[in-house]
Amino acid sequence: MMDRRELVLGAFGLSSGTALSTQMANADSSTRYERAVHSTWAPMRVDPSKLELVRFATLAANSHNTQPWKFSIKENSISIAPDYARRCPVVDPDDHHLFVSLGCAAENLAHAAAAAGLKSDPVFENDVVTIIFEKAQPILSPLFQAIPRRQSTRAVYDGKPVSPGDLGLLEQAGIDDGVVVLIITDRARMAKVTEYVVRGNTSQMQDKAFMNELKAWLRFSEADAVATMDGLFSRASGNPVCRHGWHTSFIPRAVRTTNIAPKSIARLALPYSPRNSTTRIIGLQRDVPVSGSPCRRRPWD
Repeated sequence: MMDRRELVLGAFGLSSGTALSTQMANADSSTRYERAVHSTWAPMRVDPSKLELVRFATLAANSHNTQPWKFSIKENSISIAPDYARRCPVVDPDDHHLFVSLGCAAENLAHAAAAAGLKSDPVFENDVVTIIFEKAQPILSPLFQAIPRRQSTRAVYDGKPVSPGDLGLLEQAGIDDGVVVLIITDRARMAKVTEYVVRGNTSQMQDKAFMNELKAWLRFSEADAVATMDGLFSRASGNPVCRHGWHTSFIPRAVRTTNIAPKSIARLALPYSPRNSTTRIIGLQRDVPVSGSPCRRRPWD
């Protein structure tokens, strides 16, 4: 079985031990980080192999960038199994996020396979998704083309207003049986939402187990990000990047302790909300499980 980390390390010609050595991590970490980004998010190669299809599958959205999956390749199929060693038992106790991550990887795989001229027939059995392939005409869908351009960021927004047409698409994309969508553009109402966000942050960041789990997935330097090829890189949240090994001394107090003043937690949310142009809330009309598709559906689906 394999995962994204093994694929990228192979592209570098490095072993896992080499990648994890402190000496290599400190050597020109910025260049190594840029190489890793380029290798990971490169467009799909001409006449792609199944390894290339797996690479595109691993570019899927996943919780905490834990990449909780393992891939097995056969002649006419690729299987995606959960990697329970990479689960988050505190924030995701029922493994809901883990299996949604597997579903996102399977969707990426299906779009990449279609672009390579393979029709996908997914089968889910014993917690494993197996994609069986048949030859077909290549289909370069907009969703396939969006895969290497997808990104998640927690940096400050630019505050530009969203057009009414796009707001309508966002609202329509979330509509489903038992699901309600609320689009908020009024600043006063958005401030009220921010209050609830701060309350949620306060509850989580004063939870020692939650903070310990979060710290395990934070990457504060380029060298750390390349060494592990997973987790939440500080730059993606608009925070400074530390030199390798310095983060244990200089990381924000909000990450080093659970004894945090409410005002400090409130400041963590402030860079985002005042500059948001729109807030989108997806809720349920009843307290029962529903399909996750309204939460991850794109306006162009």
